[in-house]
Amino acid sequence: DSSAQKIAVEITDDGCQPTDLKATSGPATFTVSNTSSDVNNEFEILDGALILGERENLVAGLSGDVSVNLDPGTYDIVCGNPGNREPTGRLKVTGQKVAATTNPGLGKAATEYAAYVVRQSNILEARTAAFVAAVKAGDVPLAKQLYETSRIPYEKIEPVAESFGSLDPAIDARENDVAQGDPWTGYHPLEKALWVTGLTAADNQLADQLLANVRRLQARVKGNTYDPVQLANGAVELLNEVSQSKITGEEERYSHVDLTTFK
Repeated sequence: DSSAQKIAVEITDDGCQPTDLKATSGPATFTVSNTSSDVNNEFEILDGALILGERENLVAGLSGDVSVNLDPGTYDIVCGNPGNREPTGRLKVTGQKVAATTNPGLGKAATEYAAYVVRQSNILEARTAAFVAAVKAGDVPLAKQLYETSRIPYEKIEPVAESFGSLDPAIDARENDVAQGDPWTGYHPLEKALWVTGLTAADNQLADQLLANVRRLQARVKGNTYDPVQLANGAVELLNEVSQSKITGEEERYSHVDLTTFK
């Protein structure tokens, strides 16, 4: 949106510069740059646990844009890294609420996508239940097969993963995304057990927790609504992630089913 307000933010070792941002309600584009920080590389706008907009993998020397539609209020800003999402600043938005779009076609598309997310979450629950059953039965060949297929519906709805709040890292975090001392849960510790370290009794609990979190996600998305800017942001962020980090094999680092994830 060429009429959107433009706000410049720099990622530093200490967080965001400036620390406190101001904006008016409506469309806004944050131009985020990282001149020299090797400590931090992500920018997020948080409404509680909900990520309104984010830009990842901005290593030193890179910059990128984040477009959002802002409602009046005060939001947390994070200029951090995957293991640290503690707020480093604030964003204060003034004015009256502005609709994300008045285009009926875009509104219809967002509504249809919400229904798509619900359908995919139902498939995700069914496939994850089968995967978990195979893990708990100790059937490693079947569990490996089901690991790959059970993740497909999750990857399909990842453009709106920021709306999942803490369920996204609980389900999909890689080992290096988890802060020291925090538990590592979800698909990927089970992936490591299946392909590298071997299943143990402790993995049964991890499997049960994964299924419980997927079922929480299944319930949560039934009430979610999305705006077109959010959907566009999520799609662009995934394209960036594929080209900058997923392409290295960092996500499916033990199973090496990266091409399925890309597809």
